[in-house]
Amino acid sequence: MAILDLKQIHQRLESEINRASQSTLCAFNEEARIDAHMVISTLKTDLDRWIIDLHDKRISCGELENLLMKKMDVINLENLKKAGVPDEKLNIMKVSMFRLIANIILSWLFENHPSTRNRIPETEVNLFG
Repeated sequence: MAILDLKQIHQRLESEINRASQSTLCAFNEEARIDAHMVISTLKTDLDRWIIDLHDKRISCGELENLLMKKMDVINLENLKKAGVPDEKLNIMKVSMFRLIANIILSWLFENHPSTRNRIPETEVNLFG
């Protein structure tokens, strides 16, 4: 089993969120970045618990996605909302952020599993585009 490094996963989340927000809603890059970091910060305790549970096979990949999606209602993208982004686009952004978070976590666990290490090429995923 891979050695679980929550700090490394959080650094990857921050890095990927920064990269994704640069290509999203050009006029609202900074607001998207700030809100995405707020989402990660708000969910940190839950994310840590879910990552550990997923790593220890107490939850499945699908359950991780379900747990994330249940948190969507408690998250508000305040900076994007204040900047005038319509509610419909805010919902699309929220779903994209949550899918990106799930993708990053699952990718990290898969890439660092002993059976797959050094066999997976690094690829860039842009769920905001």
